[in-house]
Amino acid sequence: MPHFKALLTGFAAGDSPSIRRTIRRHRSKLADGVTVTKAWLTIKTAFADVDNDALVQKEITTVDAPGTGRIENDGTGNVNPVLRFDLAVADTIAIGTTARYFSIDVVLSTGGNHALESGDPTKTVLNDDGERVASGIYASAENITVATS
Repeated sequence: MPHFKALLTGFAAGDSPSIRRTIRRHRSKLADGVTVTKAWLTIKTAFADVDNDALVQKEITTVDAPGTGRIENDGTGNVNPVLRFDLAVADTIAIGTTARYFSIDVVLSTGGNHALESGDPTKTVLNDDGERVASGIYASAENITVATS
């Protein structure tokens, strides 16, 4: 099941973190034998922005592309697929410290695009400290340890 009020933080503007996501087969109802063939991370200023105008867009496959990412495990053998998106220094500077819209979408071996996760700064969530903050993706103004997975 997709998560639509997600929060991606844990990096500072100017960092170059990798964001990993594991698709839990039993929670996502991903059928046996189905694999992930492609995935996208899209980060926008406004929900209505077309993808071509996104601040950051990363498209990954099973081929490693440093600075972009990779499908580290496509789910072959009925294991949980693992996605890795690499953000460059320029990406985290572009994202900045303001919450942004983001989405992670996948294409499965059975076809079609499927939403996996998204964040919307007009919605709020609780962060690790129990504080209510905007959903979405943003960098901190401080240099802190990257803790995304």
